[in-house]
Amino acid sequence: MKIRAKKKGLIAAVCIIAGILLICAIMLGWLYLKSGEIDRAKYEIQTPDFIVSAHTADGNDISVNSWHNNKDGKQYVFLPSDVEIADMTAIKNDETQQQGTLEKADGSENEYKVSFGSSSYDTVVLQGSNIPSVCITTDSKSLEELYSDKSNKDKAHIDIFDNGELVVSEKLKSIKGRGNASWDFPQKSFNIKFKNKIDLLGMGGAKKFSLITSYVDPTLIKDYITYSLADNIKLEYTPDCRIADLYVNGDYLGVYLLTDSIGAGSGRVDINDLDDANELANPGVAIDELAVKTNAESLEAASDNTQKWVEIENEPDDITNGYIIELEFKQRYIKESSGFVTQNGQAVVLNSPEYATQGEIEYISSLYQEFEDALYAQDGLNASGRHYSEYIDMSSFAKMYLVEELAKNKDANDSSTYMYLDESGILKAGPVWDFDNAYGNQVFLGNMNDADNVRADELMVCYEGFFRELYKHGDFRQAVYNEWNTNVRSEVLGILDLADESRSTFAGSAVMNGIRYNRYNTLDSEENIGKYNSAVADLKNFINTRIELFDSTFNENTSVLFYNANGQFSEYQYGESVSVGDKLTISDNMYNSNRKFLGWNTSSDGSGDAYNAGDEINLDDESVMLYAQWSESDSAVLKLKNKINNMYTKVMNSLKYRIYEVKG
Repeated sequence: MKIRAKKKGLIAAVCIIAGILLICAIMLGWLYLKSGEIDRAKYEIQTPDFIVSAHTADGNDISVNSWHNNKDGKQYVFLPSDVEIADMTAIKNDETQQQGTLEKADGSENEYKVSFGSSSYDTVVLQGSNIPSVCITTDSKSLEELYSDKSNKDKAHIDIFDNGELVVSEKLKSIKGRGNASWDFPQKSFNIKFKNKIDLLGMGGAKKFSLITSYVDPTLIKDYITYSLADNIKLEYTPDCRIADLYVNGDYLGVYLLTDSIGAGSGRVDINDLDDANELANPGVAIDELAVKTNAESLEAASDNTQKWVEIENEPDDITNGYIIELEFKQRYIKESSGFVTQNGQAVVLNSPEYATQGEIEYISSLYQEFEDALYAQDGLNASGRHYSEYIDMSSFAKMYLVEELAKNKDANDSSTYMYLDESGILKAGPVWDFDNAYGNQVFLGNMNDADNVRADELMVCYEGFFRELYKHGDFRQAVYNEWNTNVRSEVLGILDLADESRSTFAGSAVMNGIRYNRYNTLDSEENIGKYNSAVADLKNFINTRIELFDSTFNENTSVLFYNANGQFSEYQYGESVSVGDKLTISDNMYNSNRKFLGWNTSSDGSGDAYNAGDEINLDDESVMLYAQWSESDSAVLKLKNKINNMYTKVMNSLKYRIYEVKG
């Protein structure tokens, strides 16, 4: 009887749980469908009802499309700072091209009645900050083709206005989409290319530039201040950038970062340009159309210790320098033309040369593998007896680590982590890249095993991937200590001042961008400014907390305890930094698994010293790695518990986000 009762109770519990999961799944599906409707209504490029034309101080015309806001039913006109509002005229966007009248609403600074005969529109006219206005007109007069696939290109013309003057007016060889995860944002990023080198706004002569979305950055300045910091601490070839308002075909697309693109050559990373050298060695050959080869099982594979290259017949005489490489996710690596995967499974993409010969790939992959072998060794020596520090510029990597850790950059170690090889024959860190989703942004919803990158009072970057391997070594930690205390700390205080300046510098454009993408969940201009200022204040608080953390952590006698989830979860890691000789209480495992956690061990196979959560460990050594030990098989109870917790987390986060969207 008791056994039957237990079975009945278990069946009832399973049924209840299954019912809850089903309801959650239905709710989640409905919310996502509903959010899709909202997103399309808010962010799509529209056919404008009318066009507003105005003049700059030097007499140039700028035309801006009206934008219908479904939330309040009004038309919005987002004007650049460069135009005179008093001169604006409205033209009906139909075959009549009728000129309308603009009558200012009583008691309102920015509300107008725009009339065309018997029809009229309640219109809000906003003007951006005194920042550059980038106006691009595509040859197709549309963004539809570009938005359909980021690899599609269009020719275009670009005008850039700054301080009321037309400072650039040139043809673009191409404009195309860019980005990986960011390509799914309503506000897209773009790469632009000129036929010849041009100096945009004093950023140096080059053919390629990027327009980076600010969609996930409520402050608009995370990339901007980080690049400023990196440049001030002498991380070479840090991208130059300008914050600008972007208009494409008359549509206001929001606030963007106009920046250098990472590449080799004068005005960028000033090293030998192997792409140019490959073209000179193969005149008349369209190298970008040649076949890609690999020694992996297929081009869709990213197997350890394999390479991929372009089938180029002739090679330059010197292939010993001129490389820019990027640590990258394997799923992105397989889409690139040139790169390699190390013996430890790190995918590396070549930025330069983008189209590498087999010899070039063999050269750089062999050099990097020697470095990695030494880096992963406990004593820092590879089989040839060379120390890892012989392969790198230690100072530049310490600086780069500090920048990434200050920002608590989720992408550090995994993507947008660059290094280059010049004539010195050693790897140097940089350029830094991509910090819009850092400084406390919660990147992924609903993943129980994501690092909590929202907290400012914990280190993160040094406990994962590439920088973890560096941070294991005491001489690297000493370099970090030296750079923080003699150089970097004072410059971090400087970017706090830069953040303060942004509150007035970018406020007007922040309002336009905020309303265009509902960034601050309000249509009121003053509320937008208030929330923008609040976002900047949060950023400053985050940085100040990081300063306190760094001051207490980066000292001359630091030891580190690393936790590794082990096995199939080897990439999930965290840790604690303390003074050498201090005792630490070992924590419980933060990872959620379907297997039972059995405790910690100093060896991944369980043959070393065993520890349980709550035990004390004396950190006399420079660093200690503890590996999680798991039961052999999955636990049905843990599996069900994790599914319920994961579903609950996803639903609750999604509900909060969708409610925010609906209210917006």
